This record gives sequence, structure tokens and C-alpha cells, in this order.
Amino acid sequence: MKNSTITCYACATNAGISSAHDGKAIILSEETVWKYRYHNGKRQKRLWSCSNNCWISDHWIDM
Repeated sequence: MKNSTITCYACATNAGISSAHDGKAIILSEETVWKYRYHNGKRQKRLWSCSNNCWISDHWIDM
């Protein structure tokens, strides 16, 4: 999932972009990658922003 267009409110806030945007979503074009782990015997994934060095997804997703 490289160079996809996504909405990332956390990255926008961390980058110093004002959250006062009249209710419109802040769209960032960035490079993303799925990170994987094993936790409690389950394989999980979570979306990471390579461009902004922050998590895109809220939580780890069971696979």
C-alpha cells in the first residue's frame, strides 16, 4: 500500500497542521506499510506511516 491517499488526523496534528479545518478531512498523500506481529498466539497487523513516523490504524488487527 505505497503512495496511497489516506486520512490521518494524528499525523496532521503531529506535523503542526491546524485542526481548525471547518469539519473537512485533512488528506495526506504518504507512504504506508503494514507492520506484523504475533501476540498471544495470534498474528496481527497495523498500518504505519513511513512519511510521518506514526500509526495510521487505531489498534492491532487480528488476522
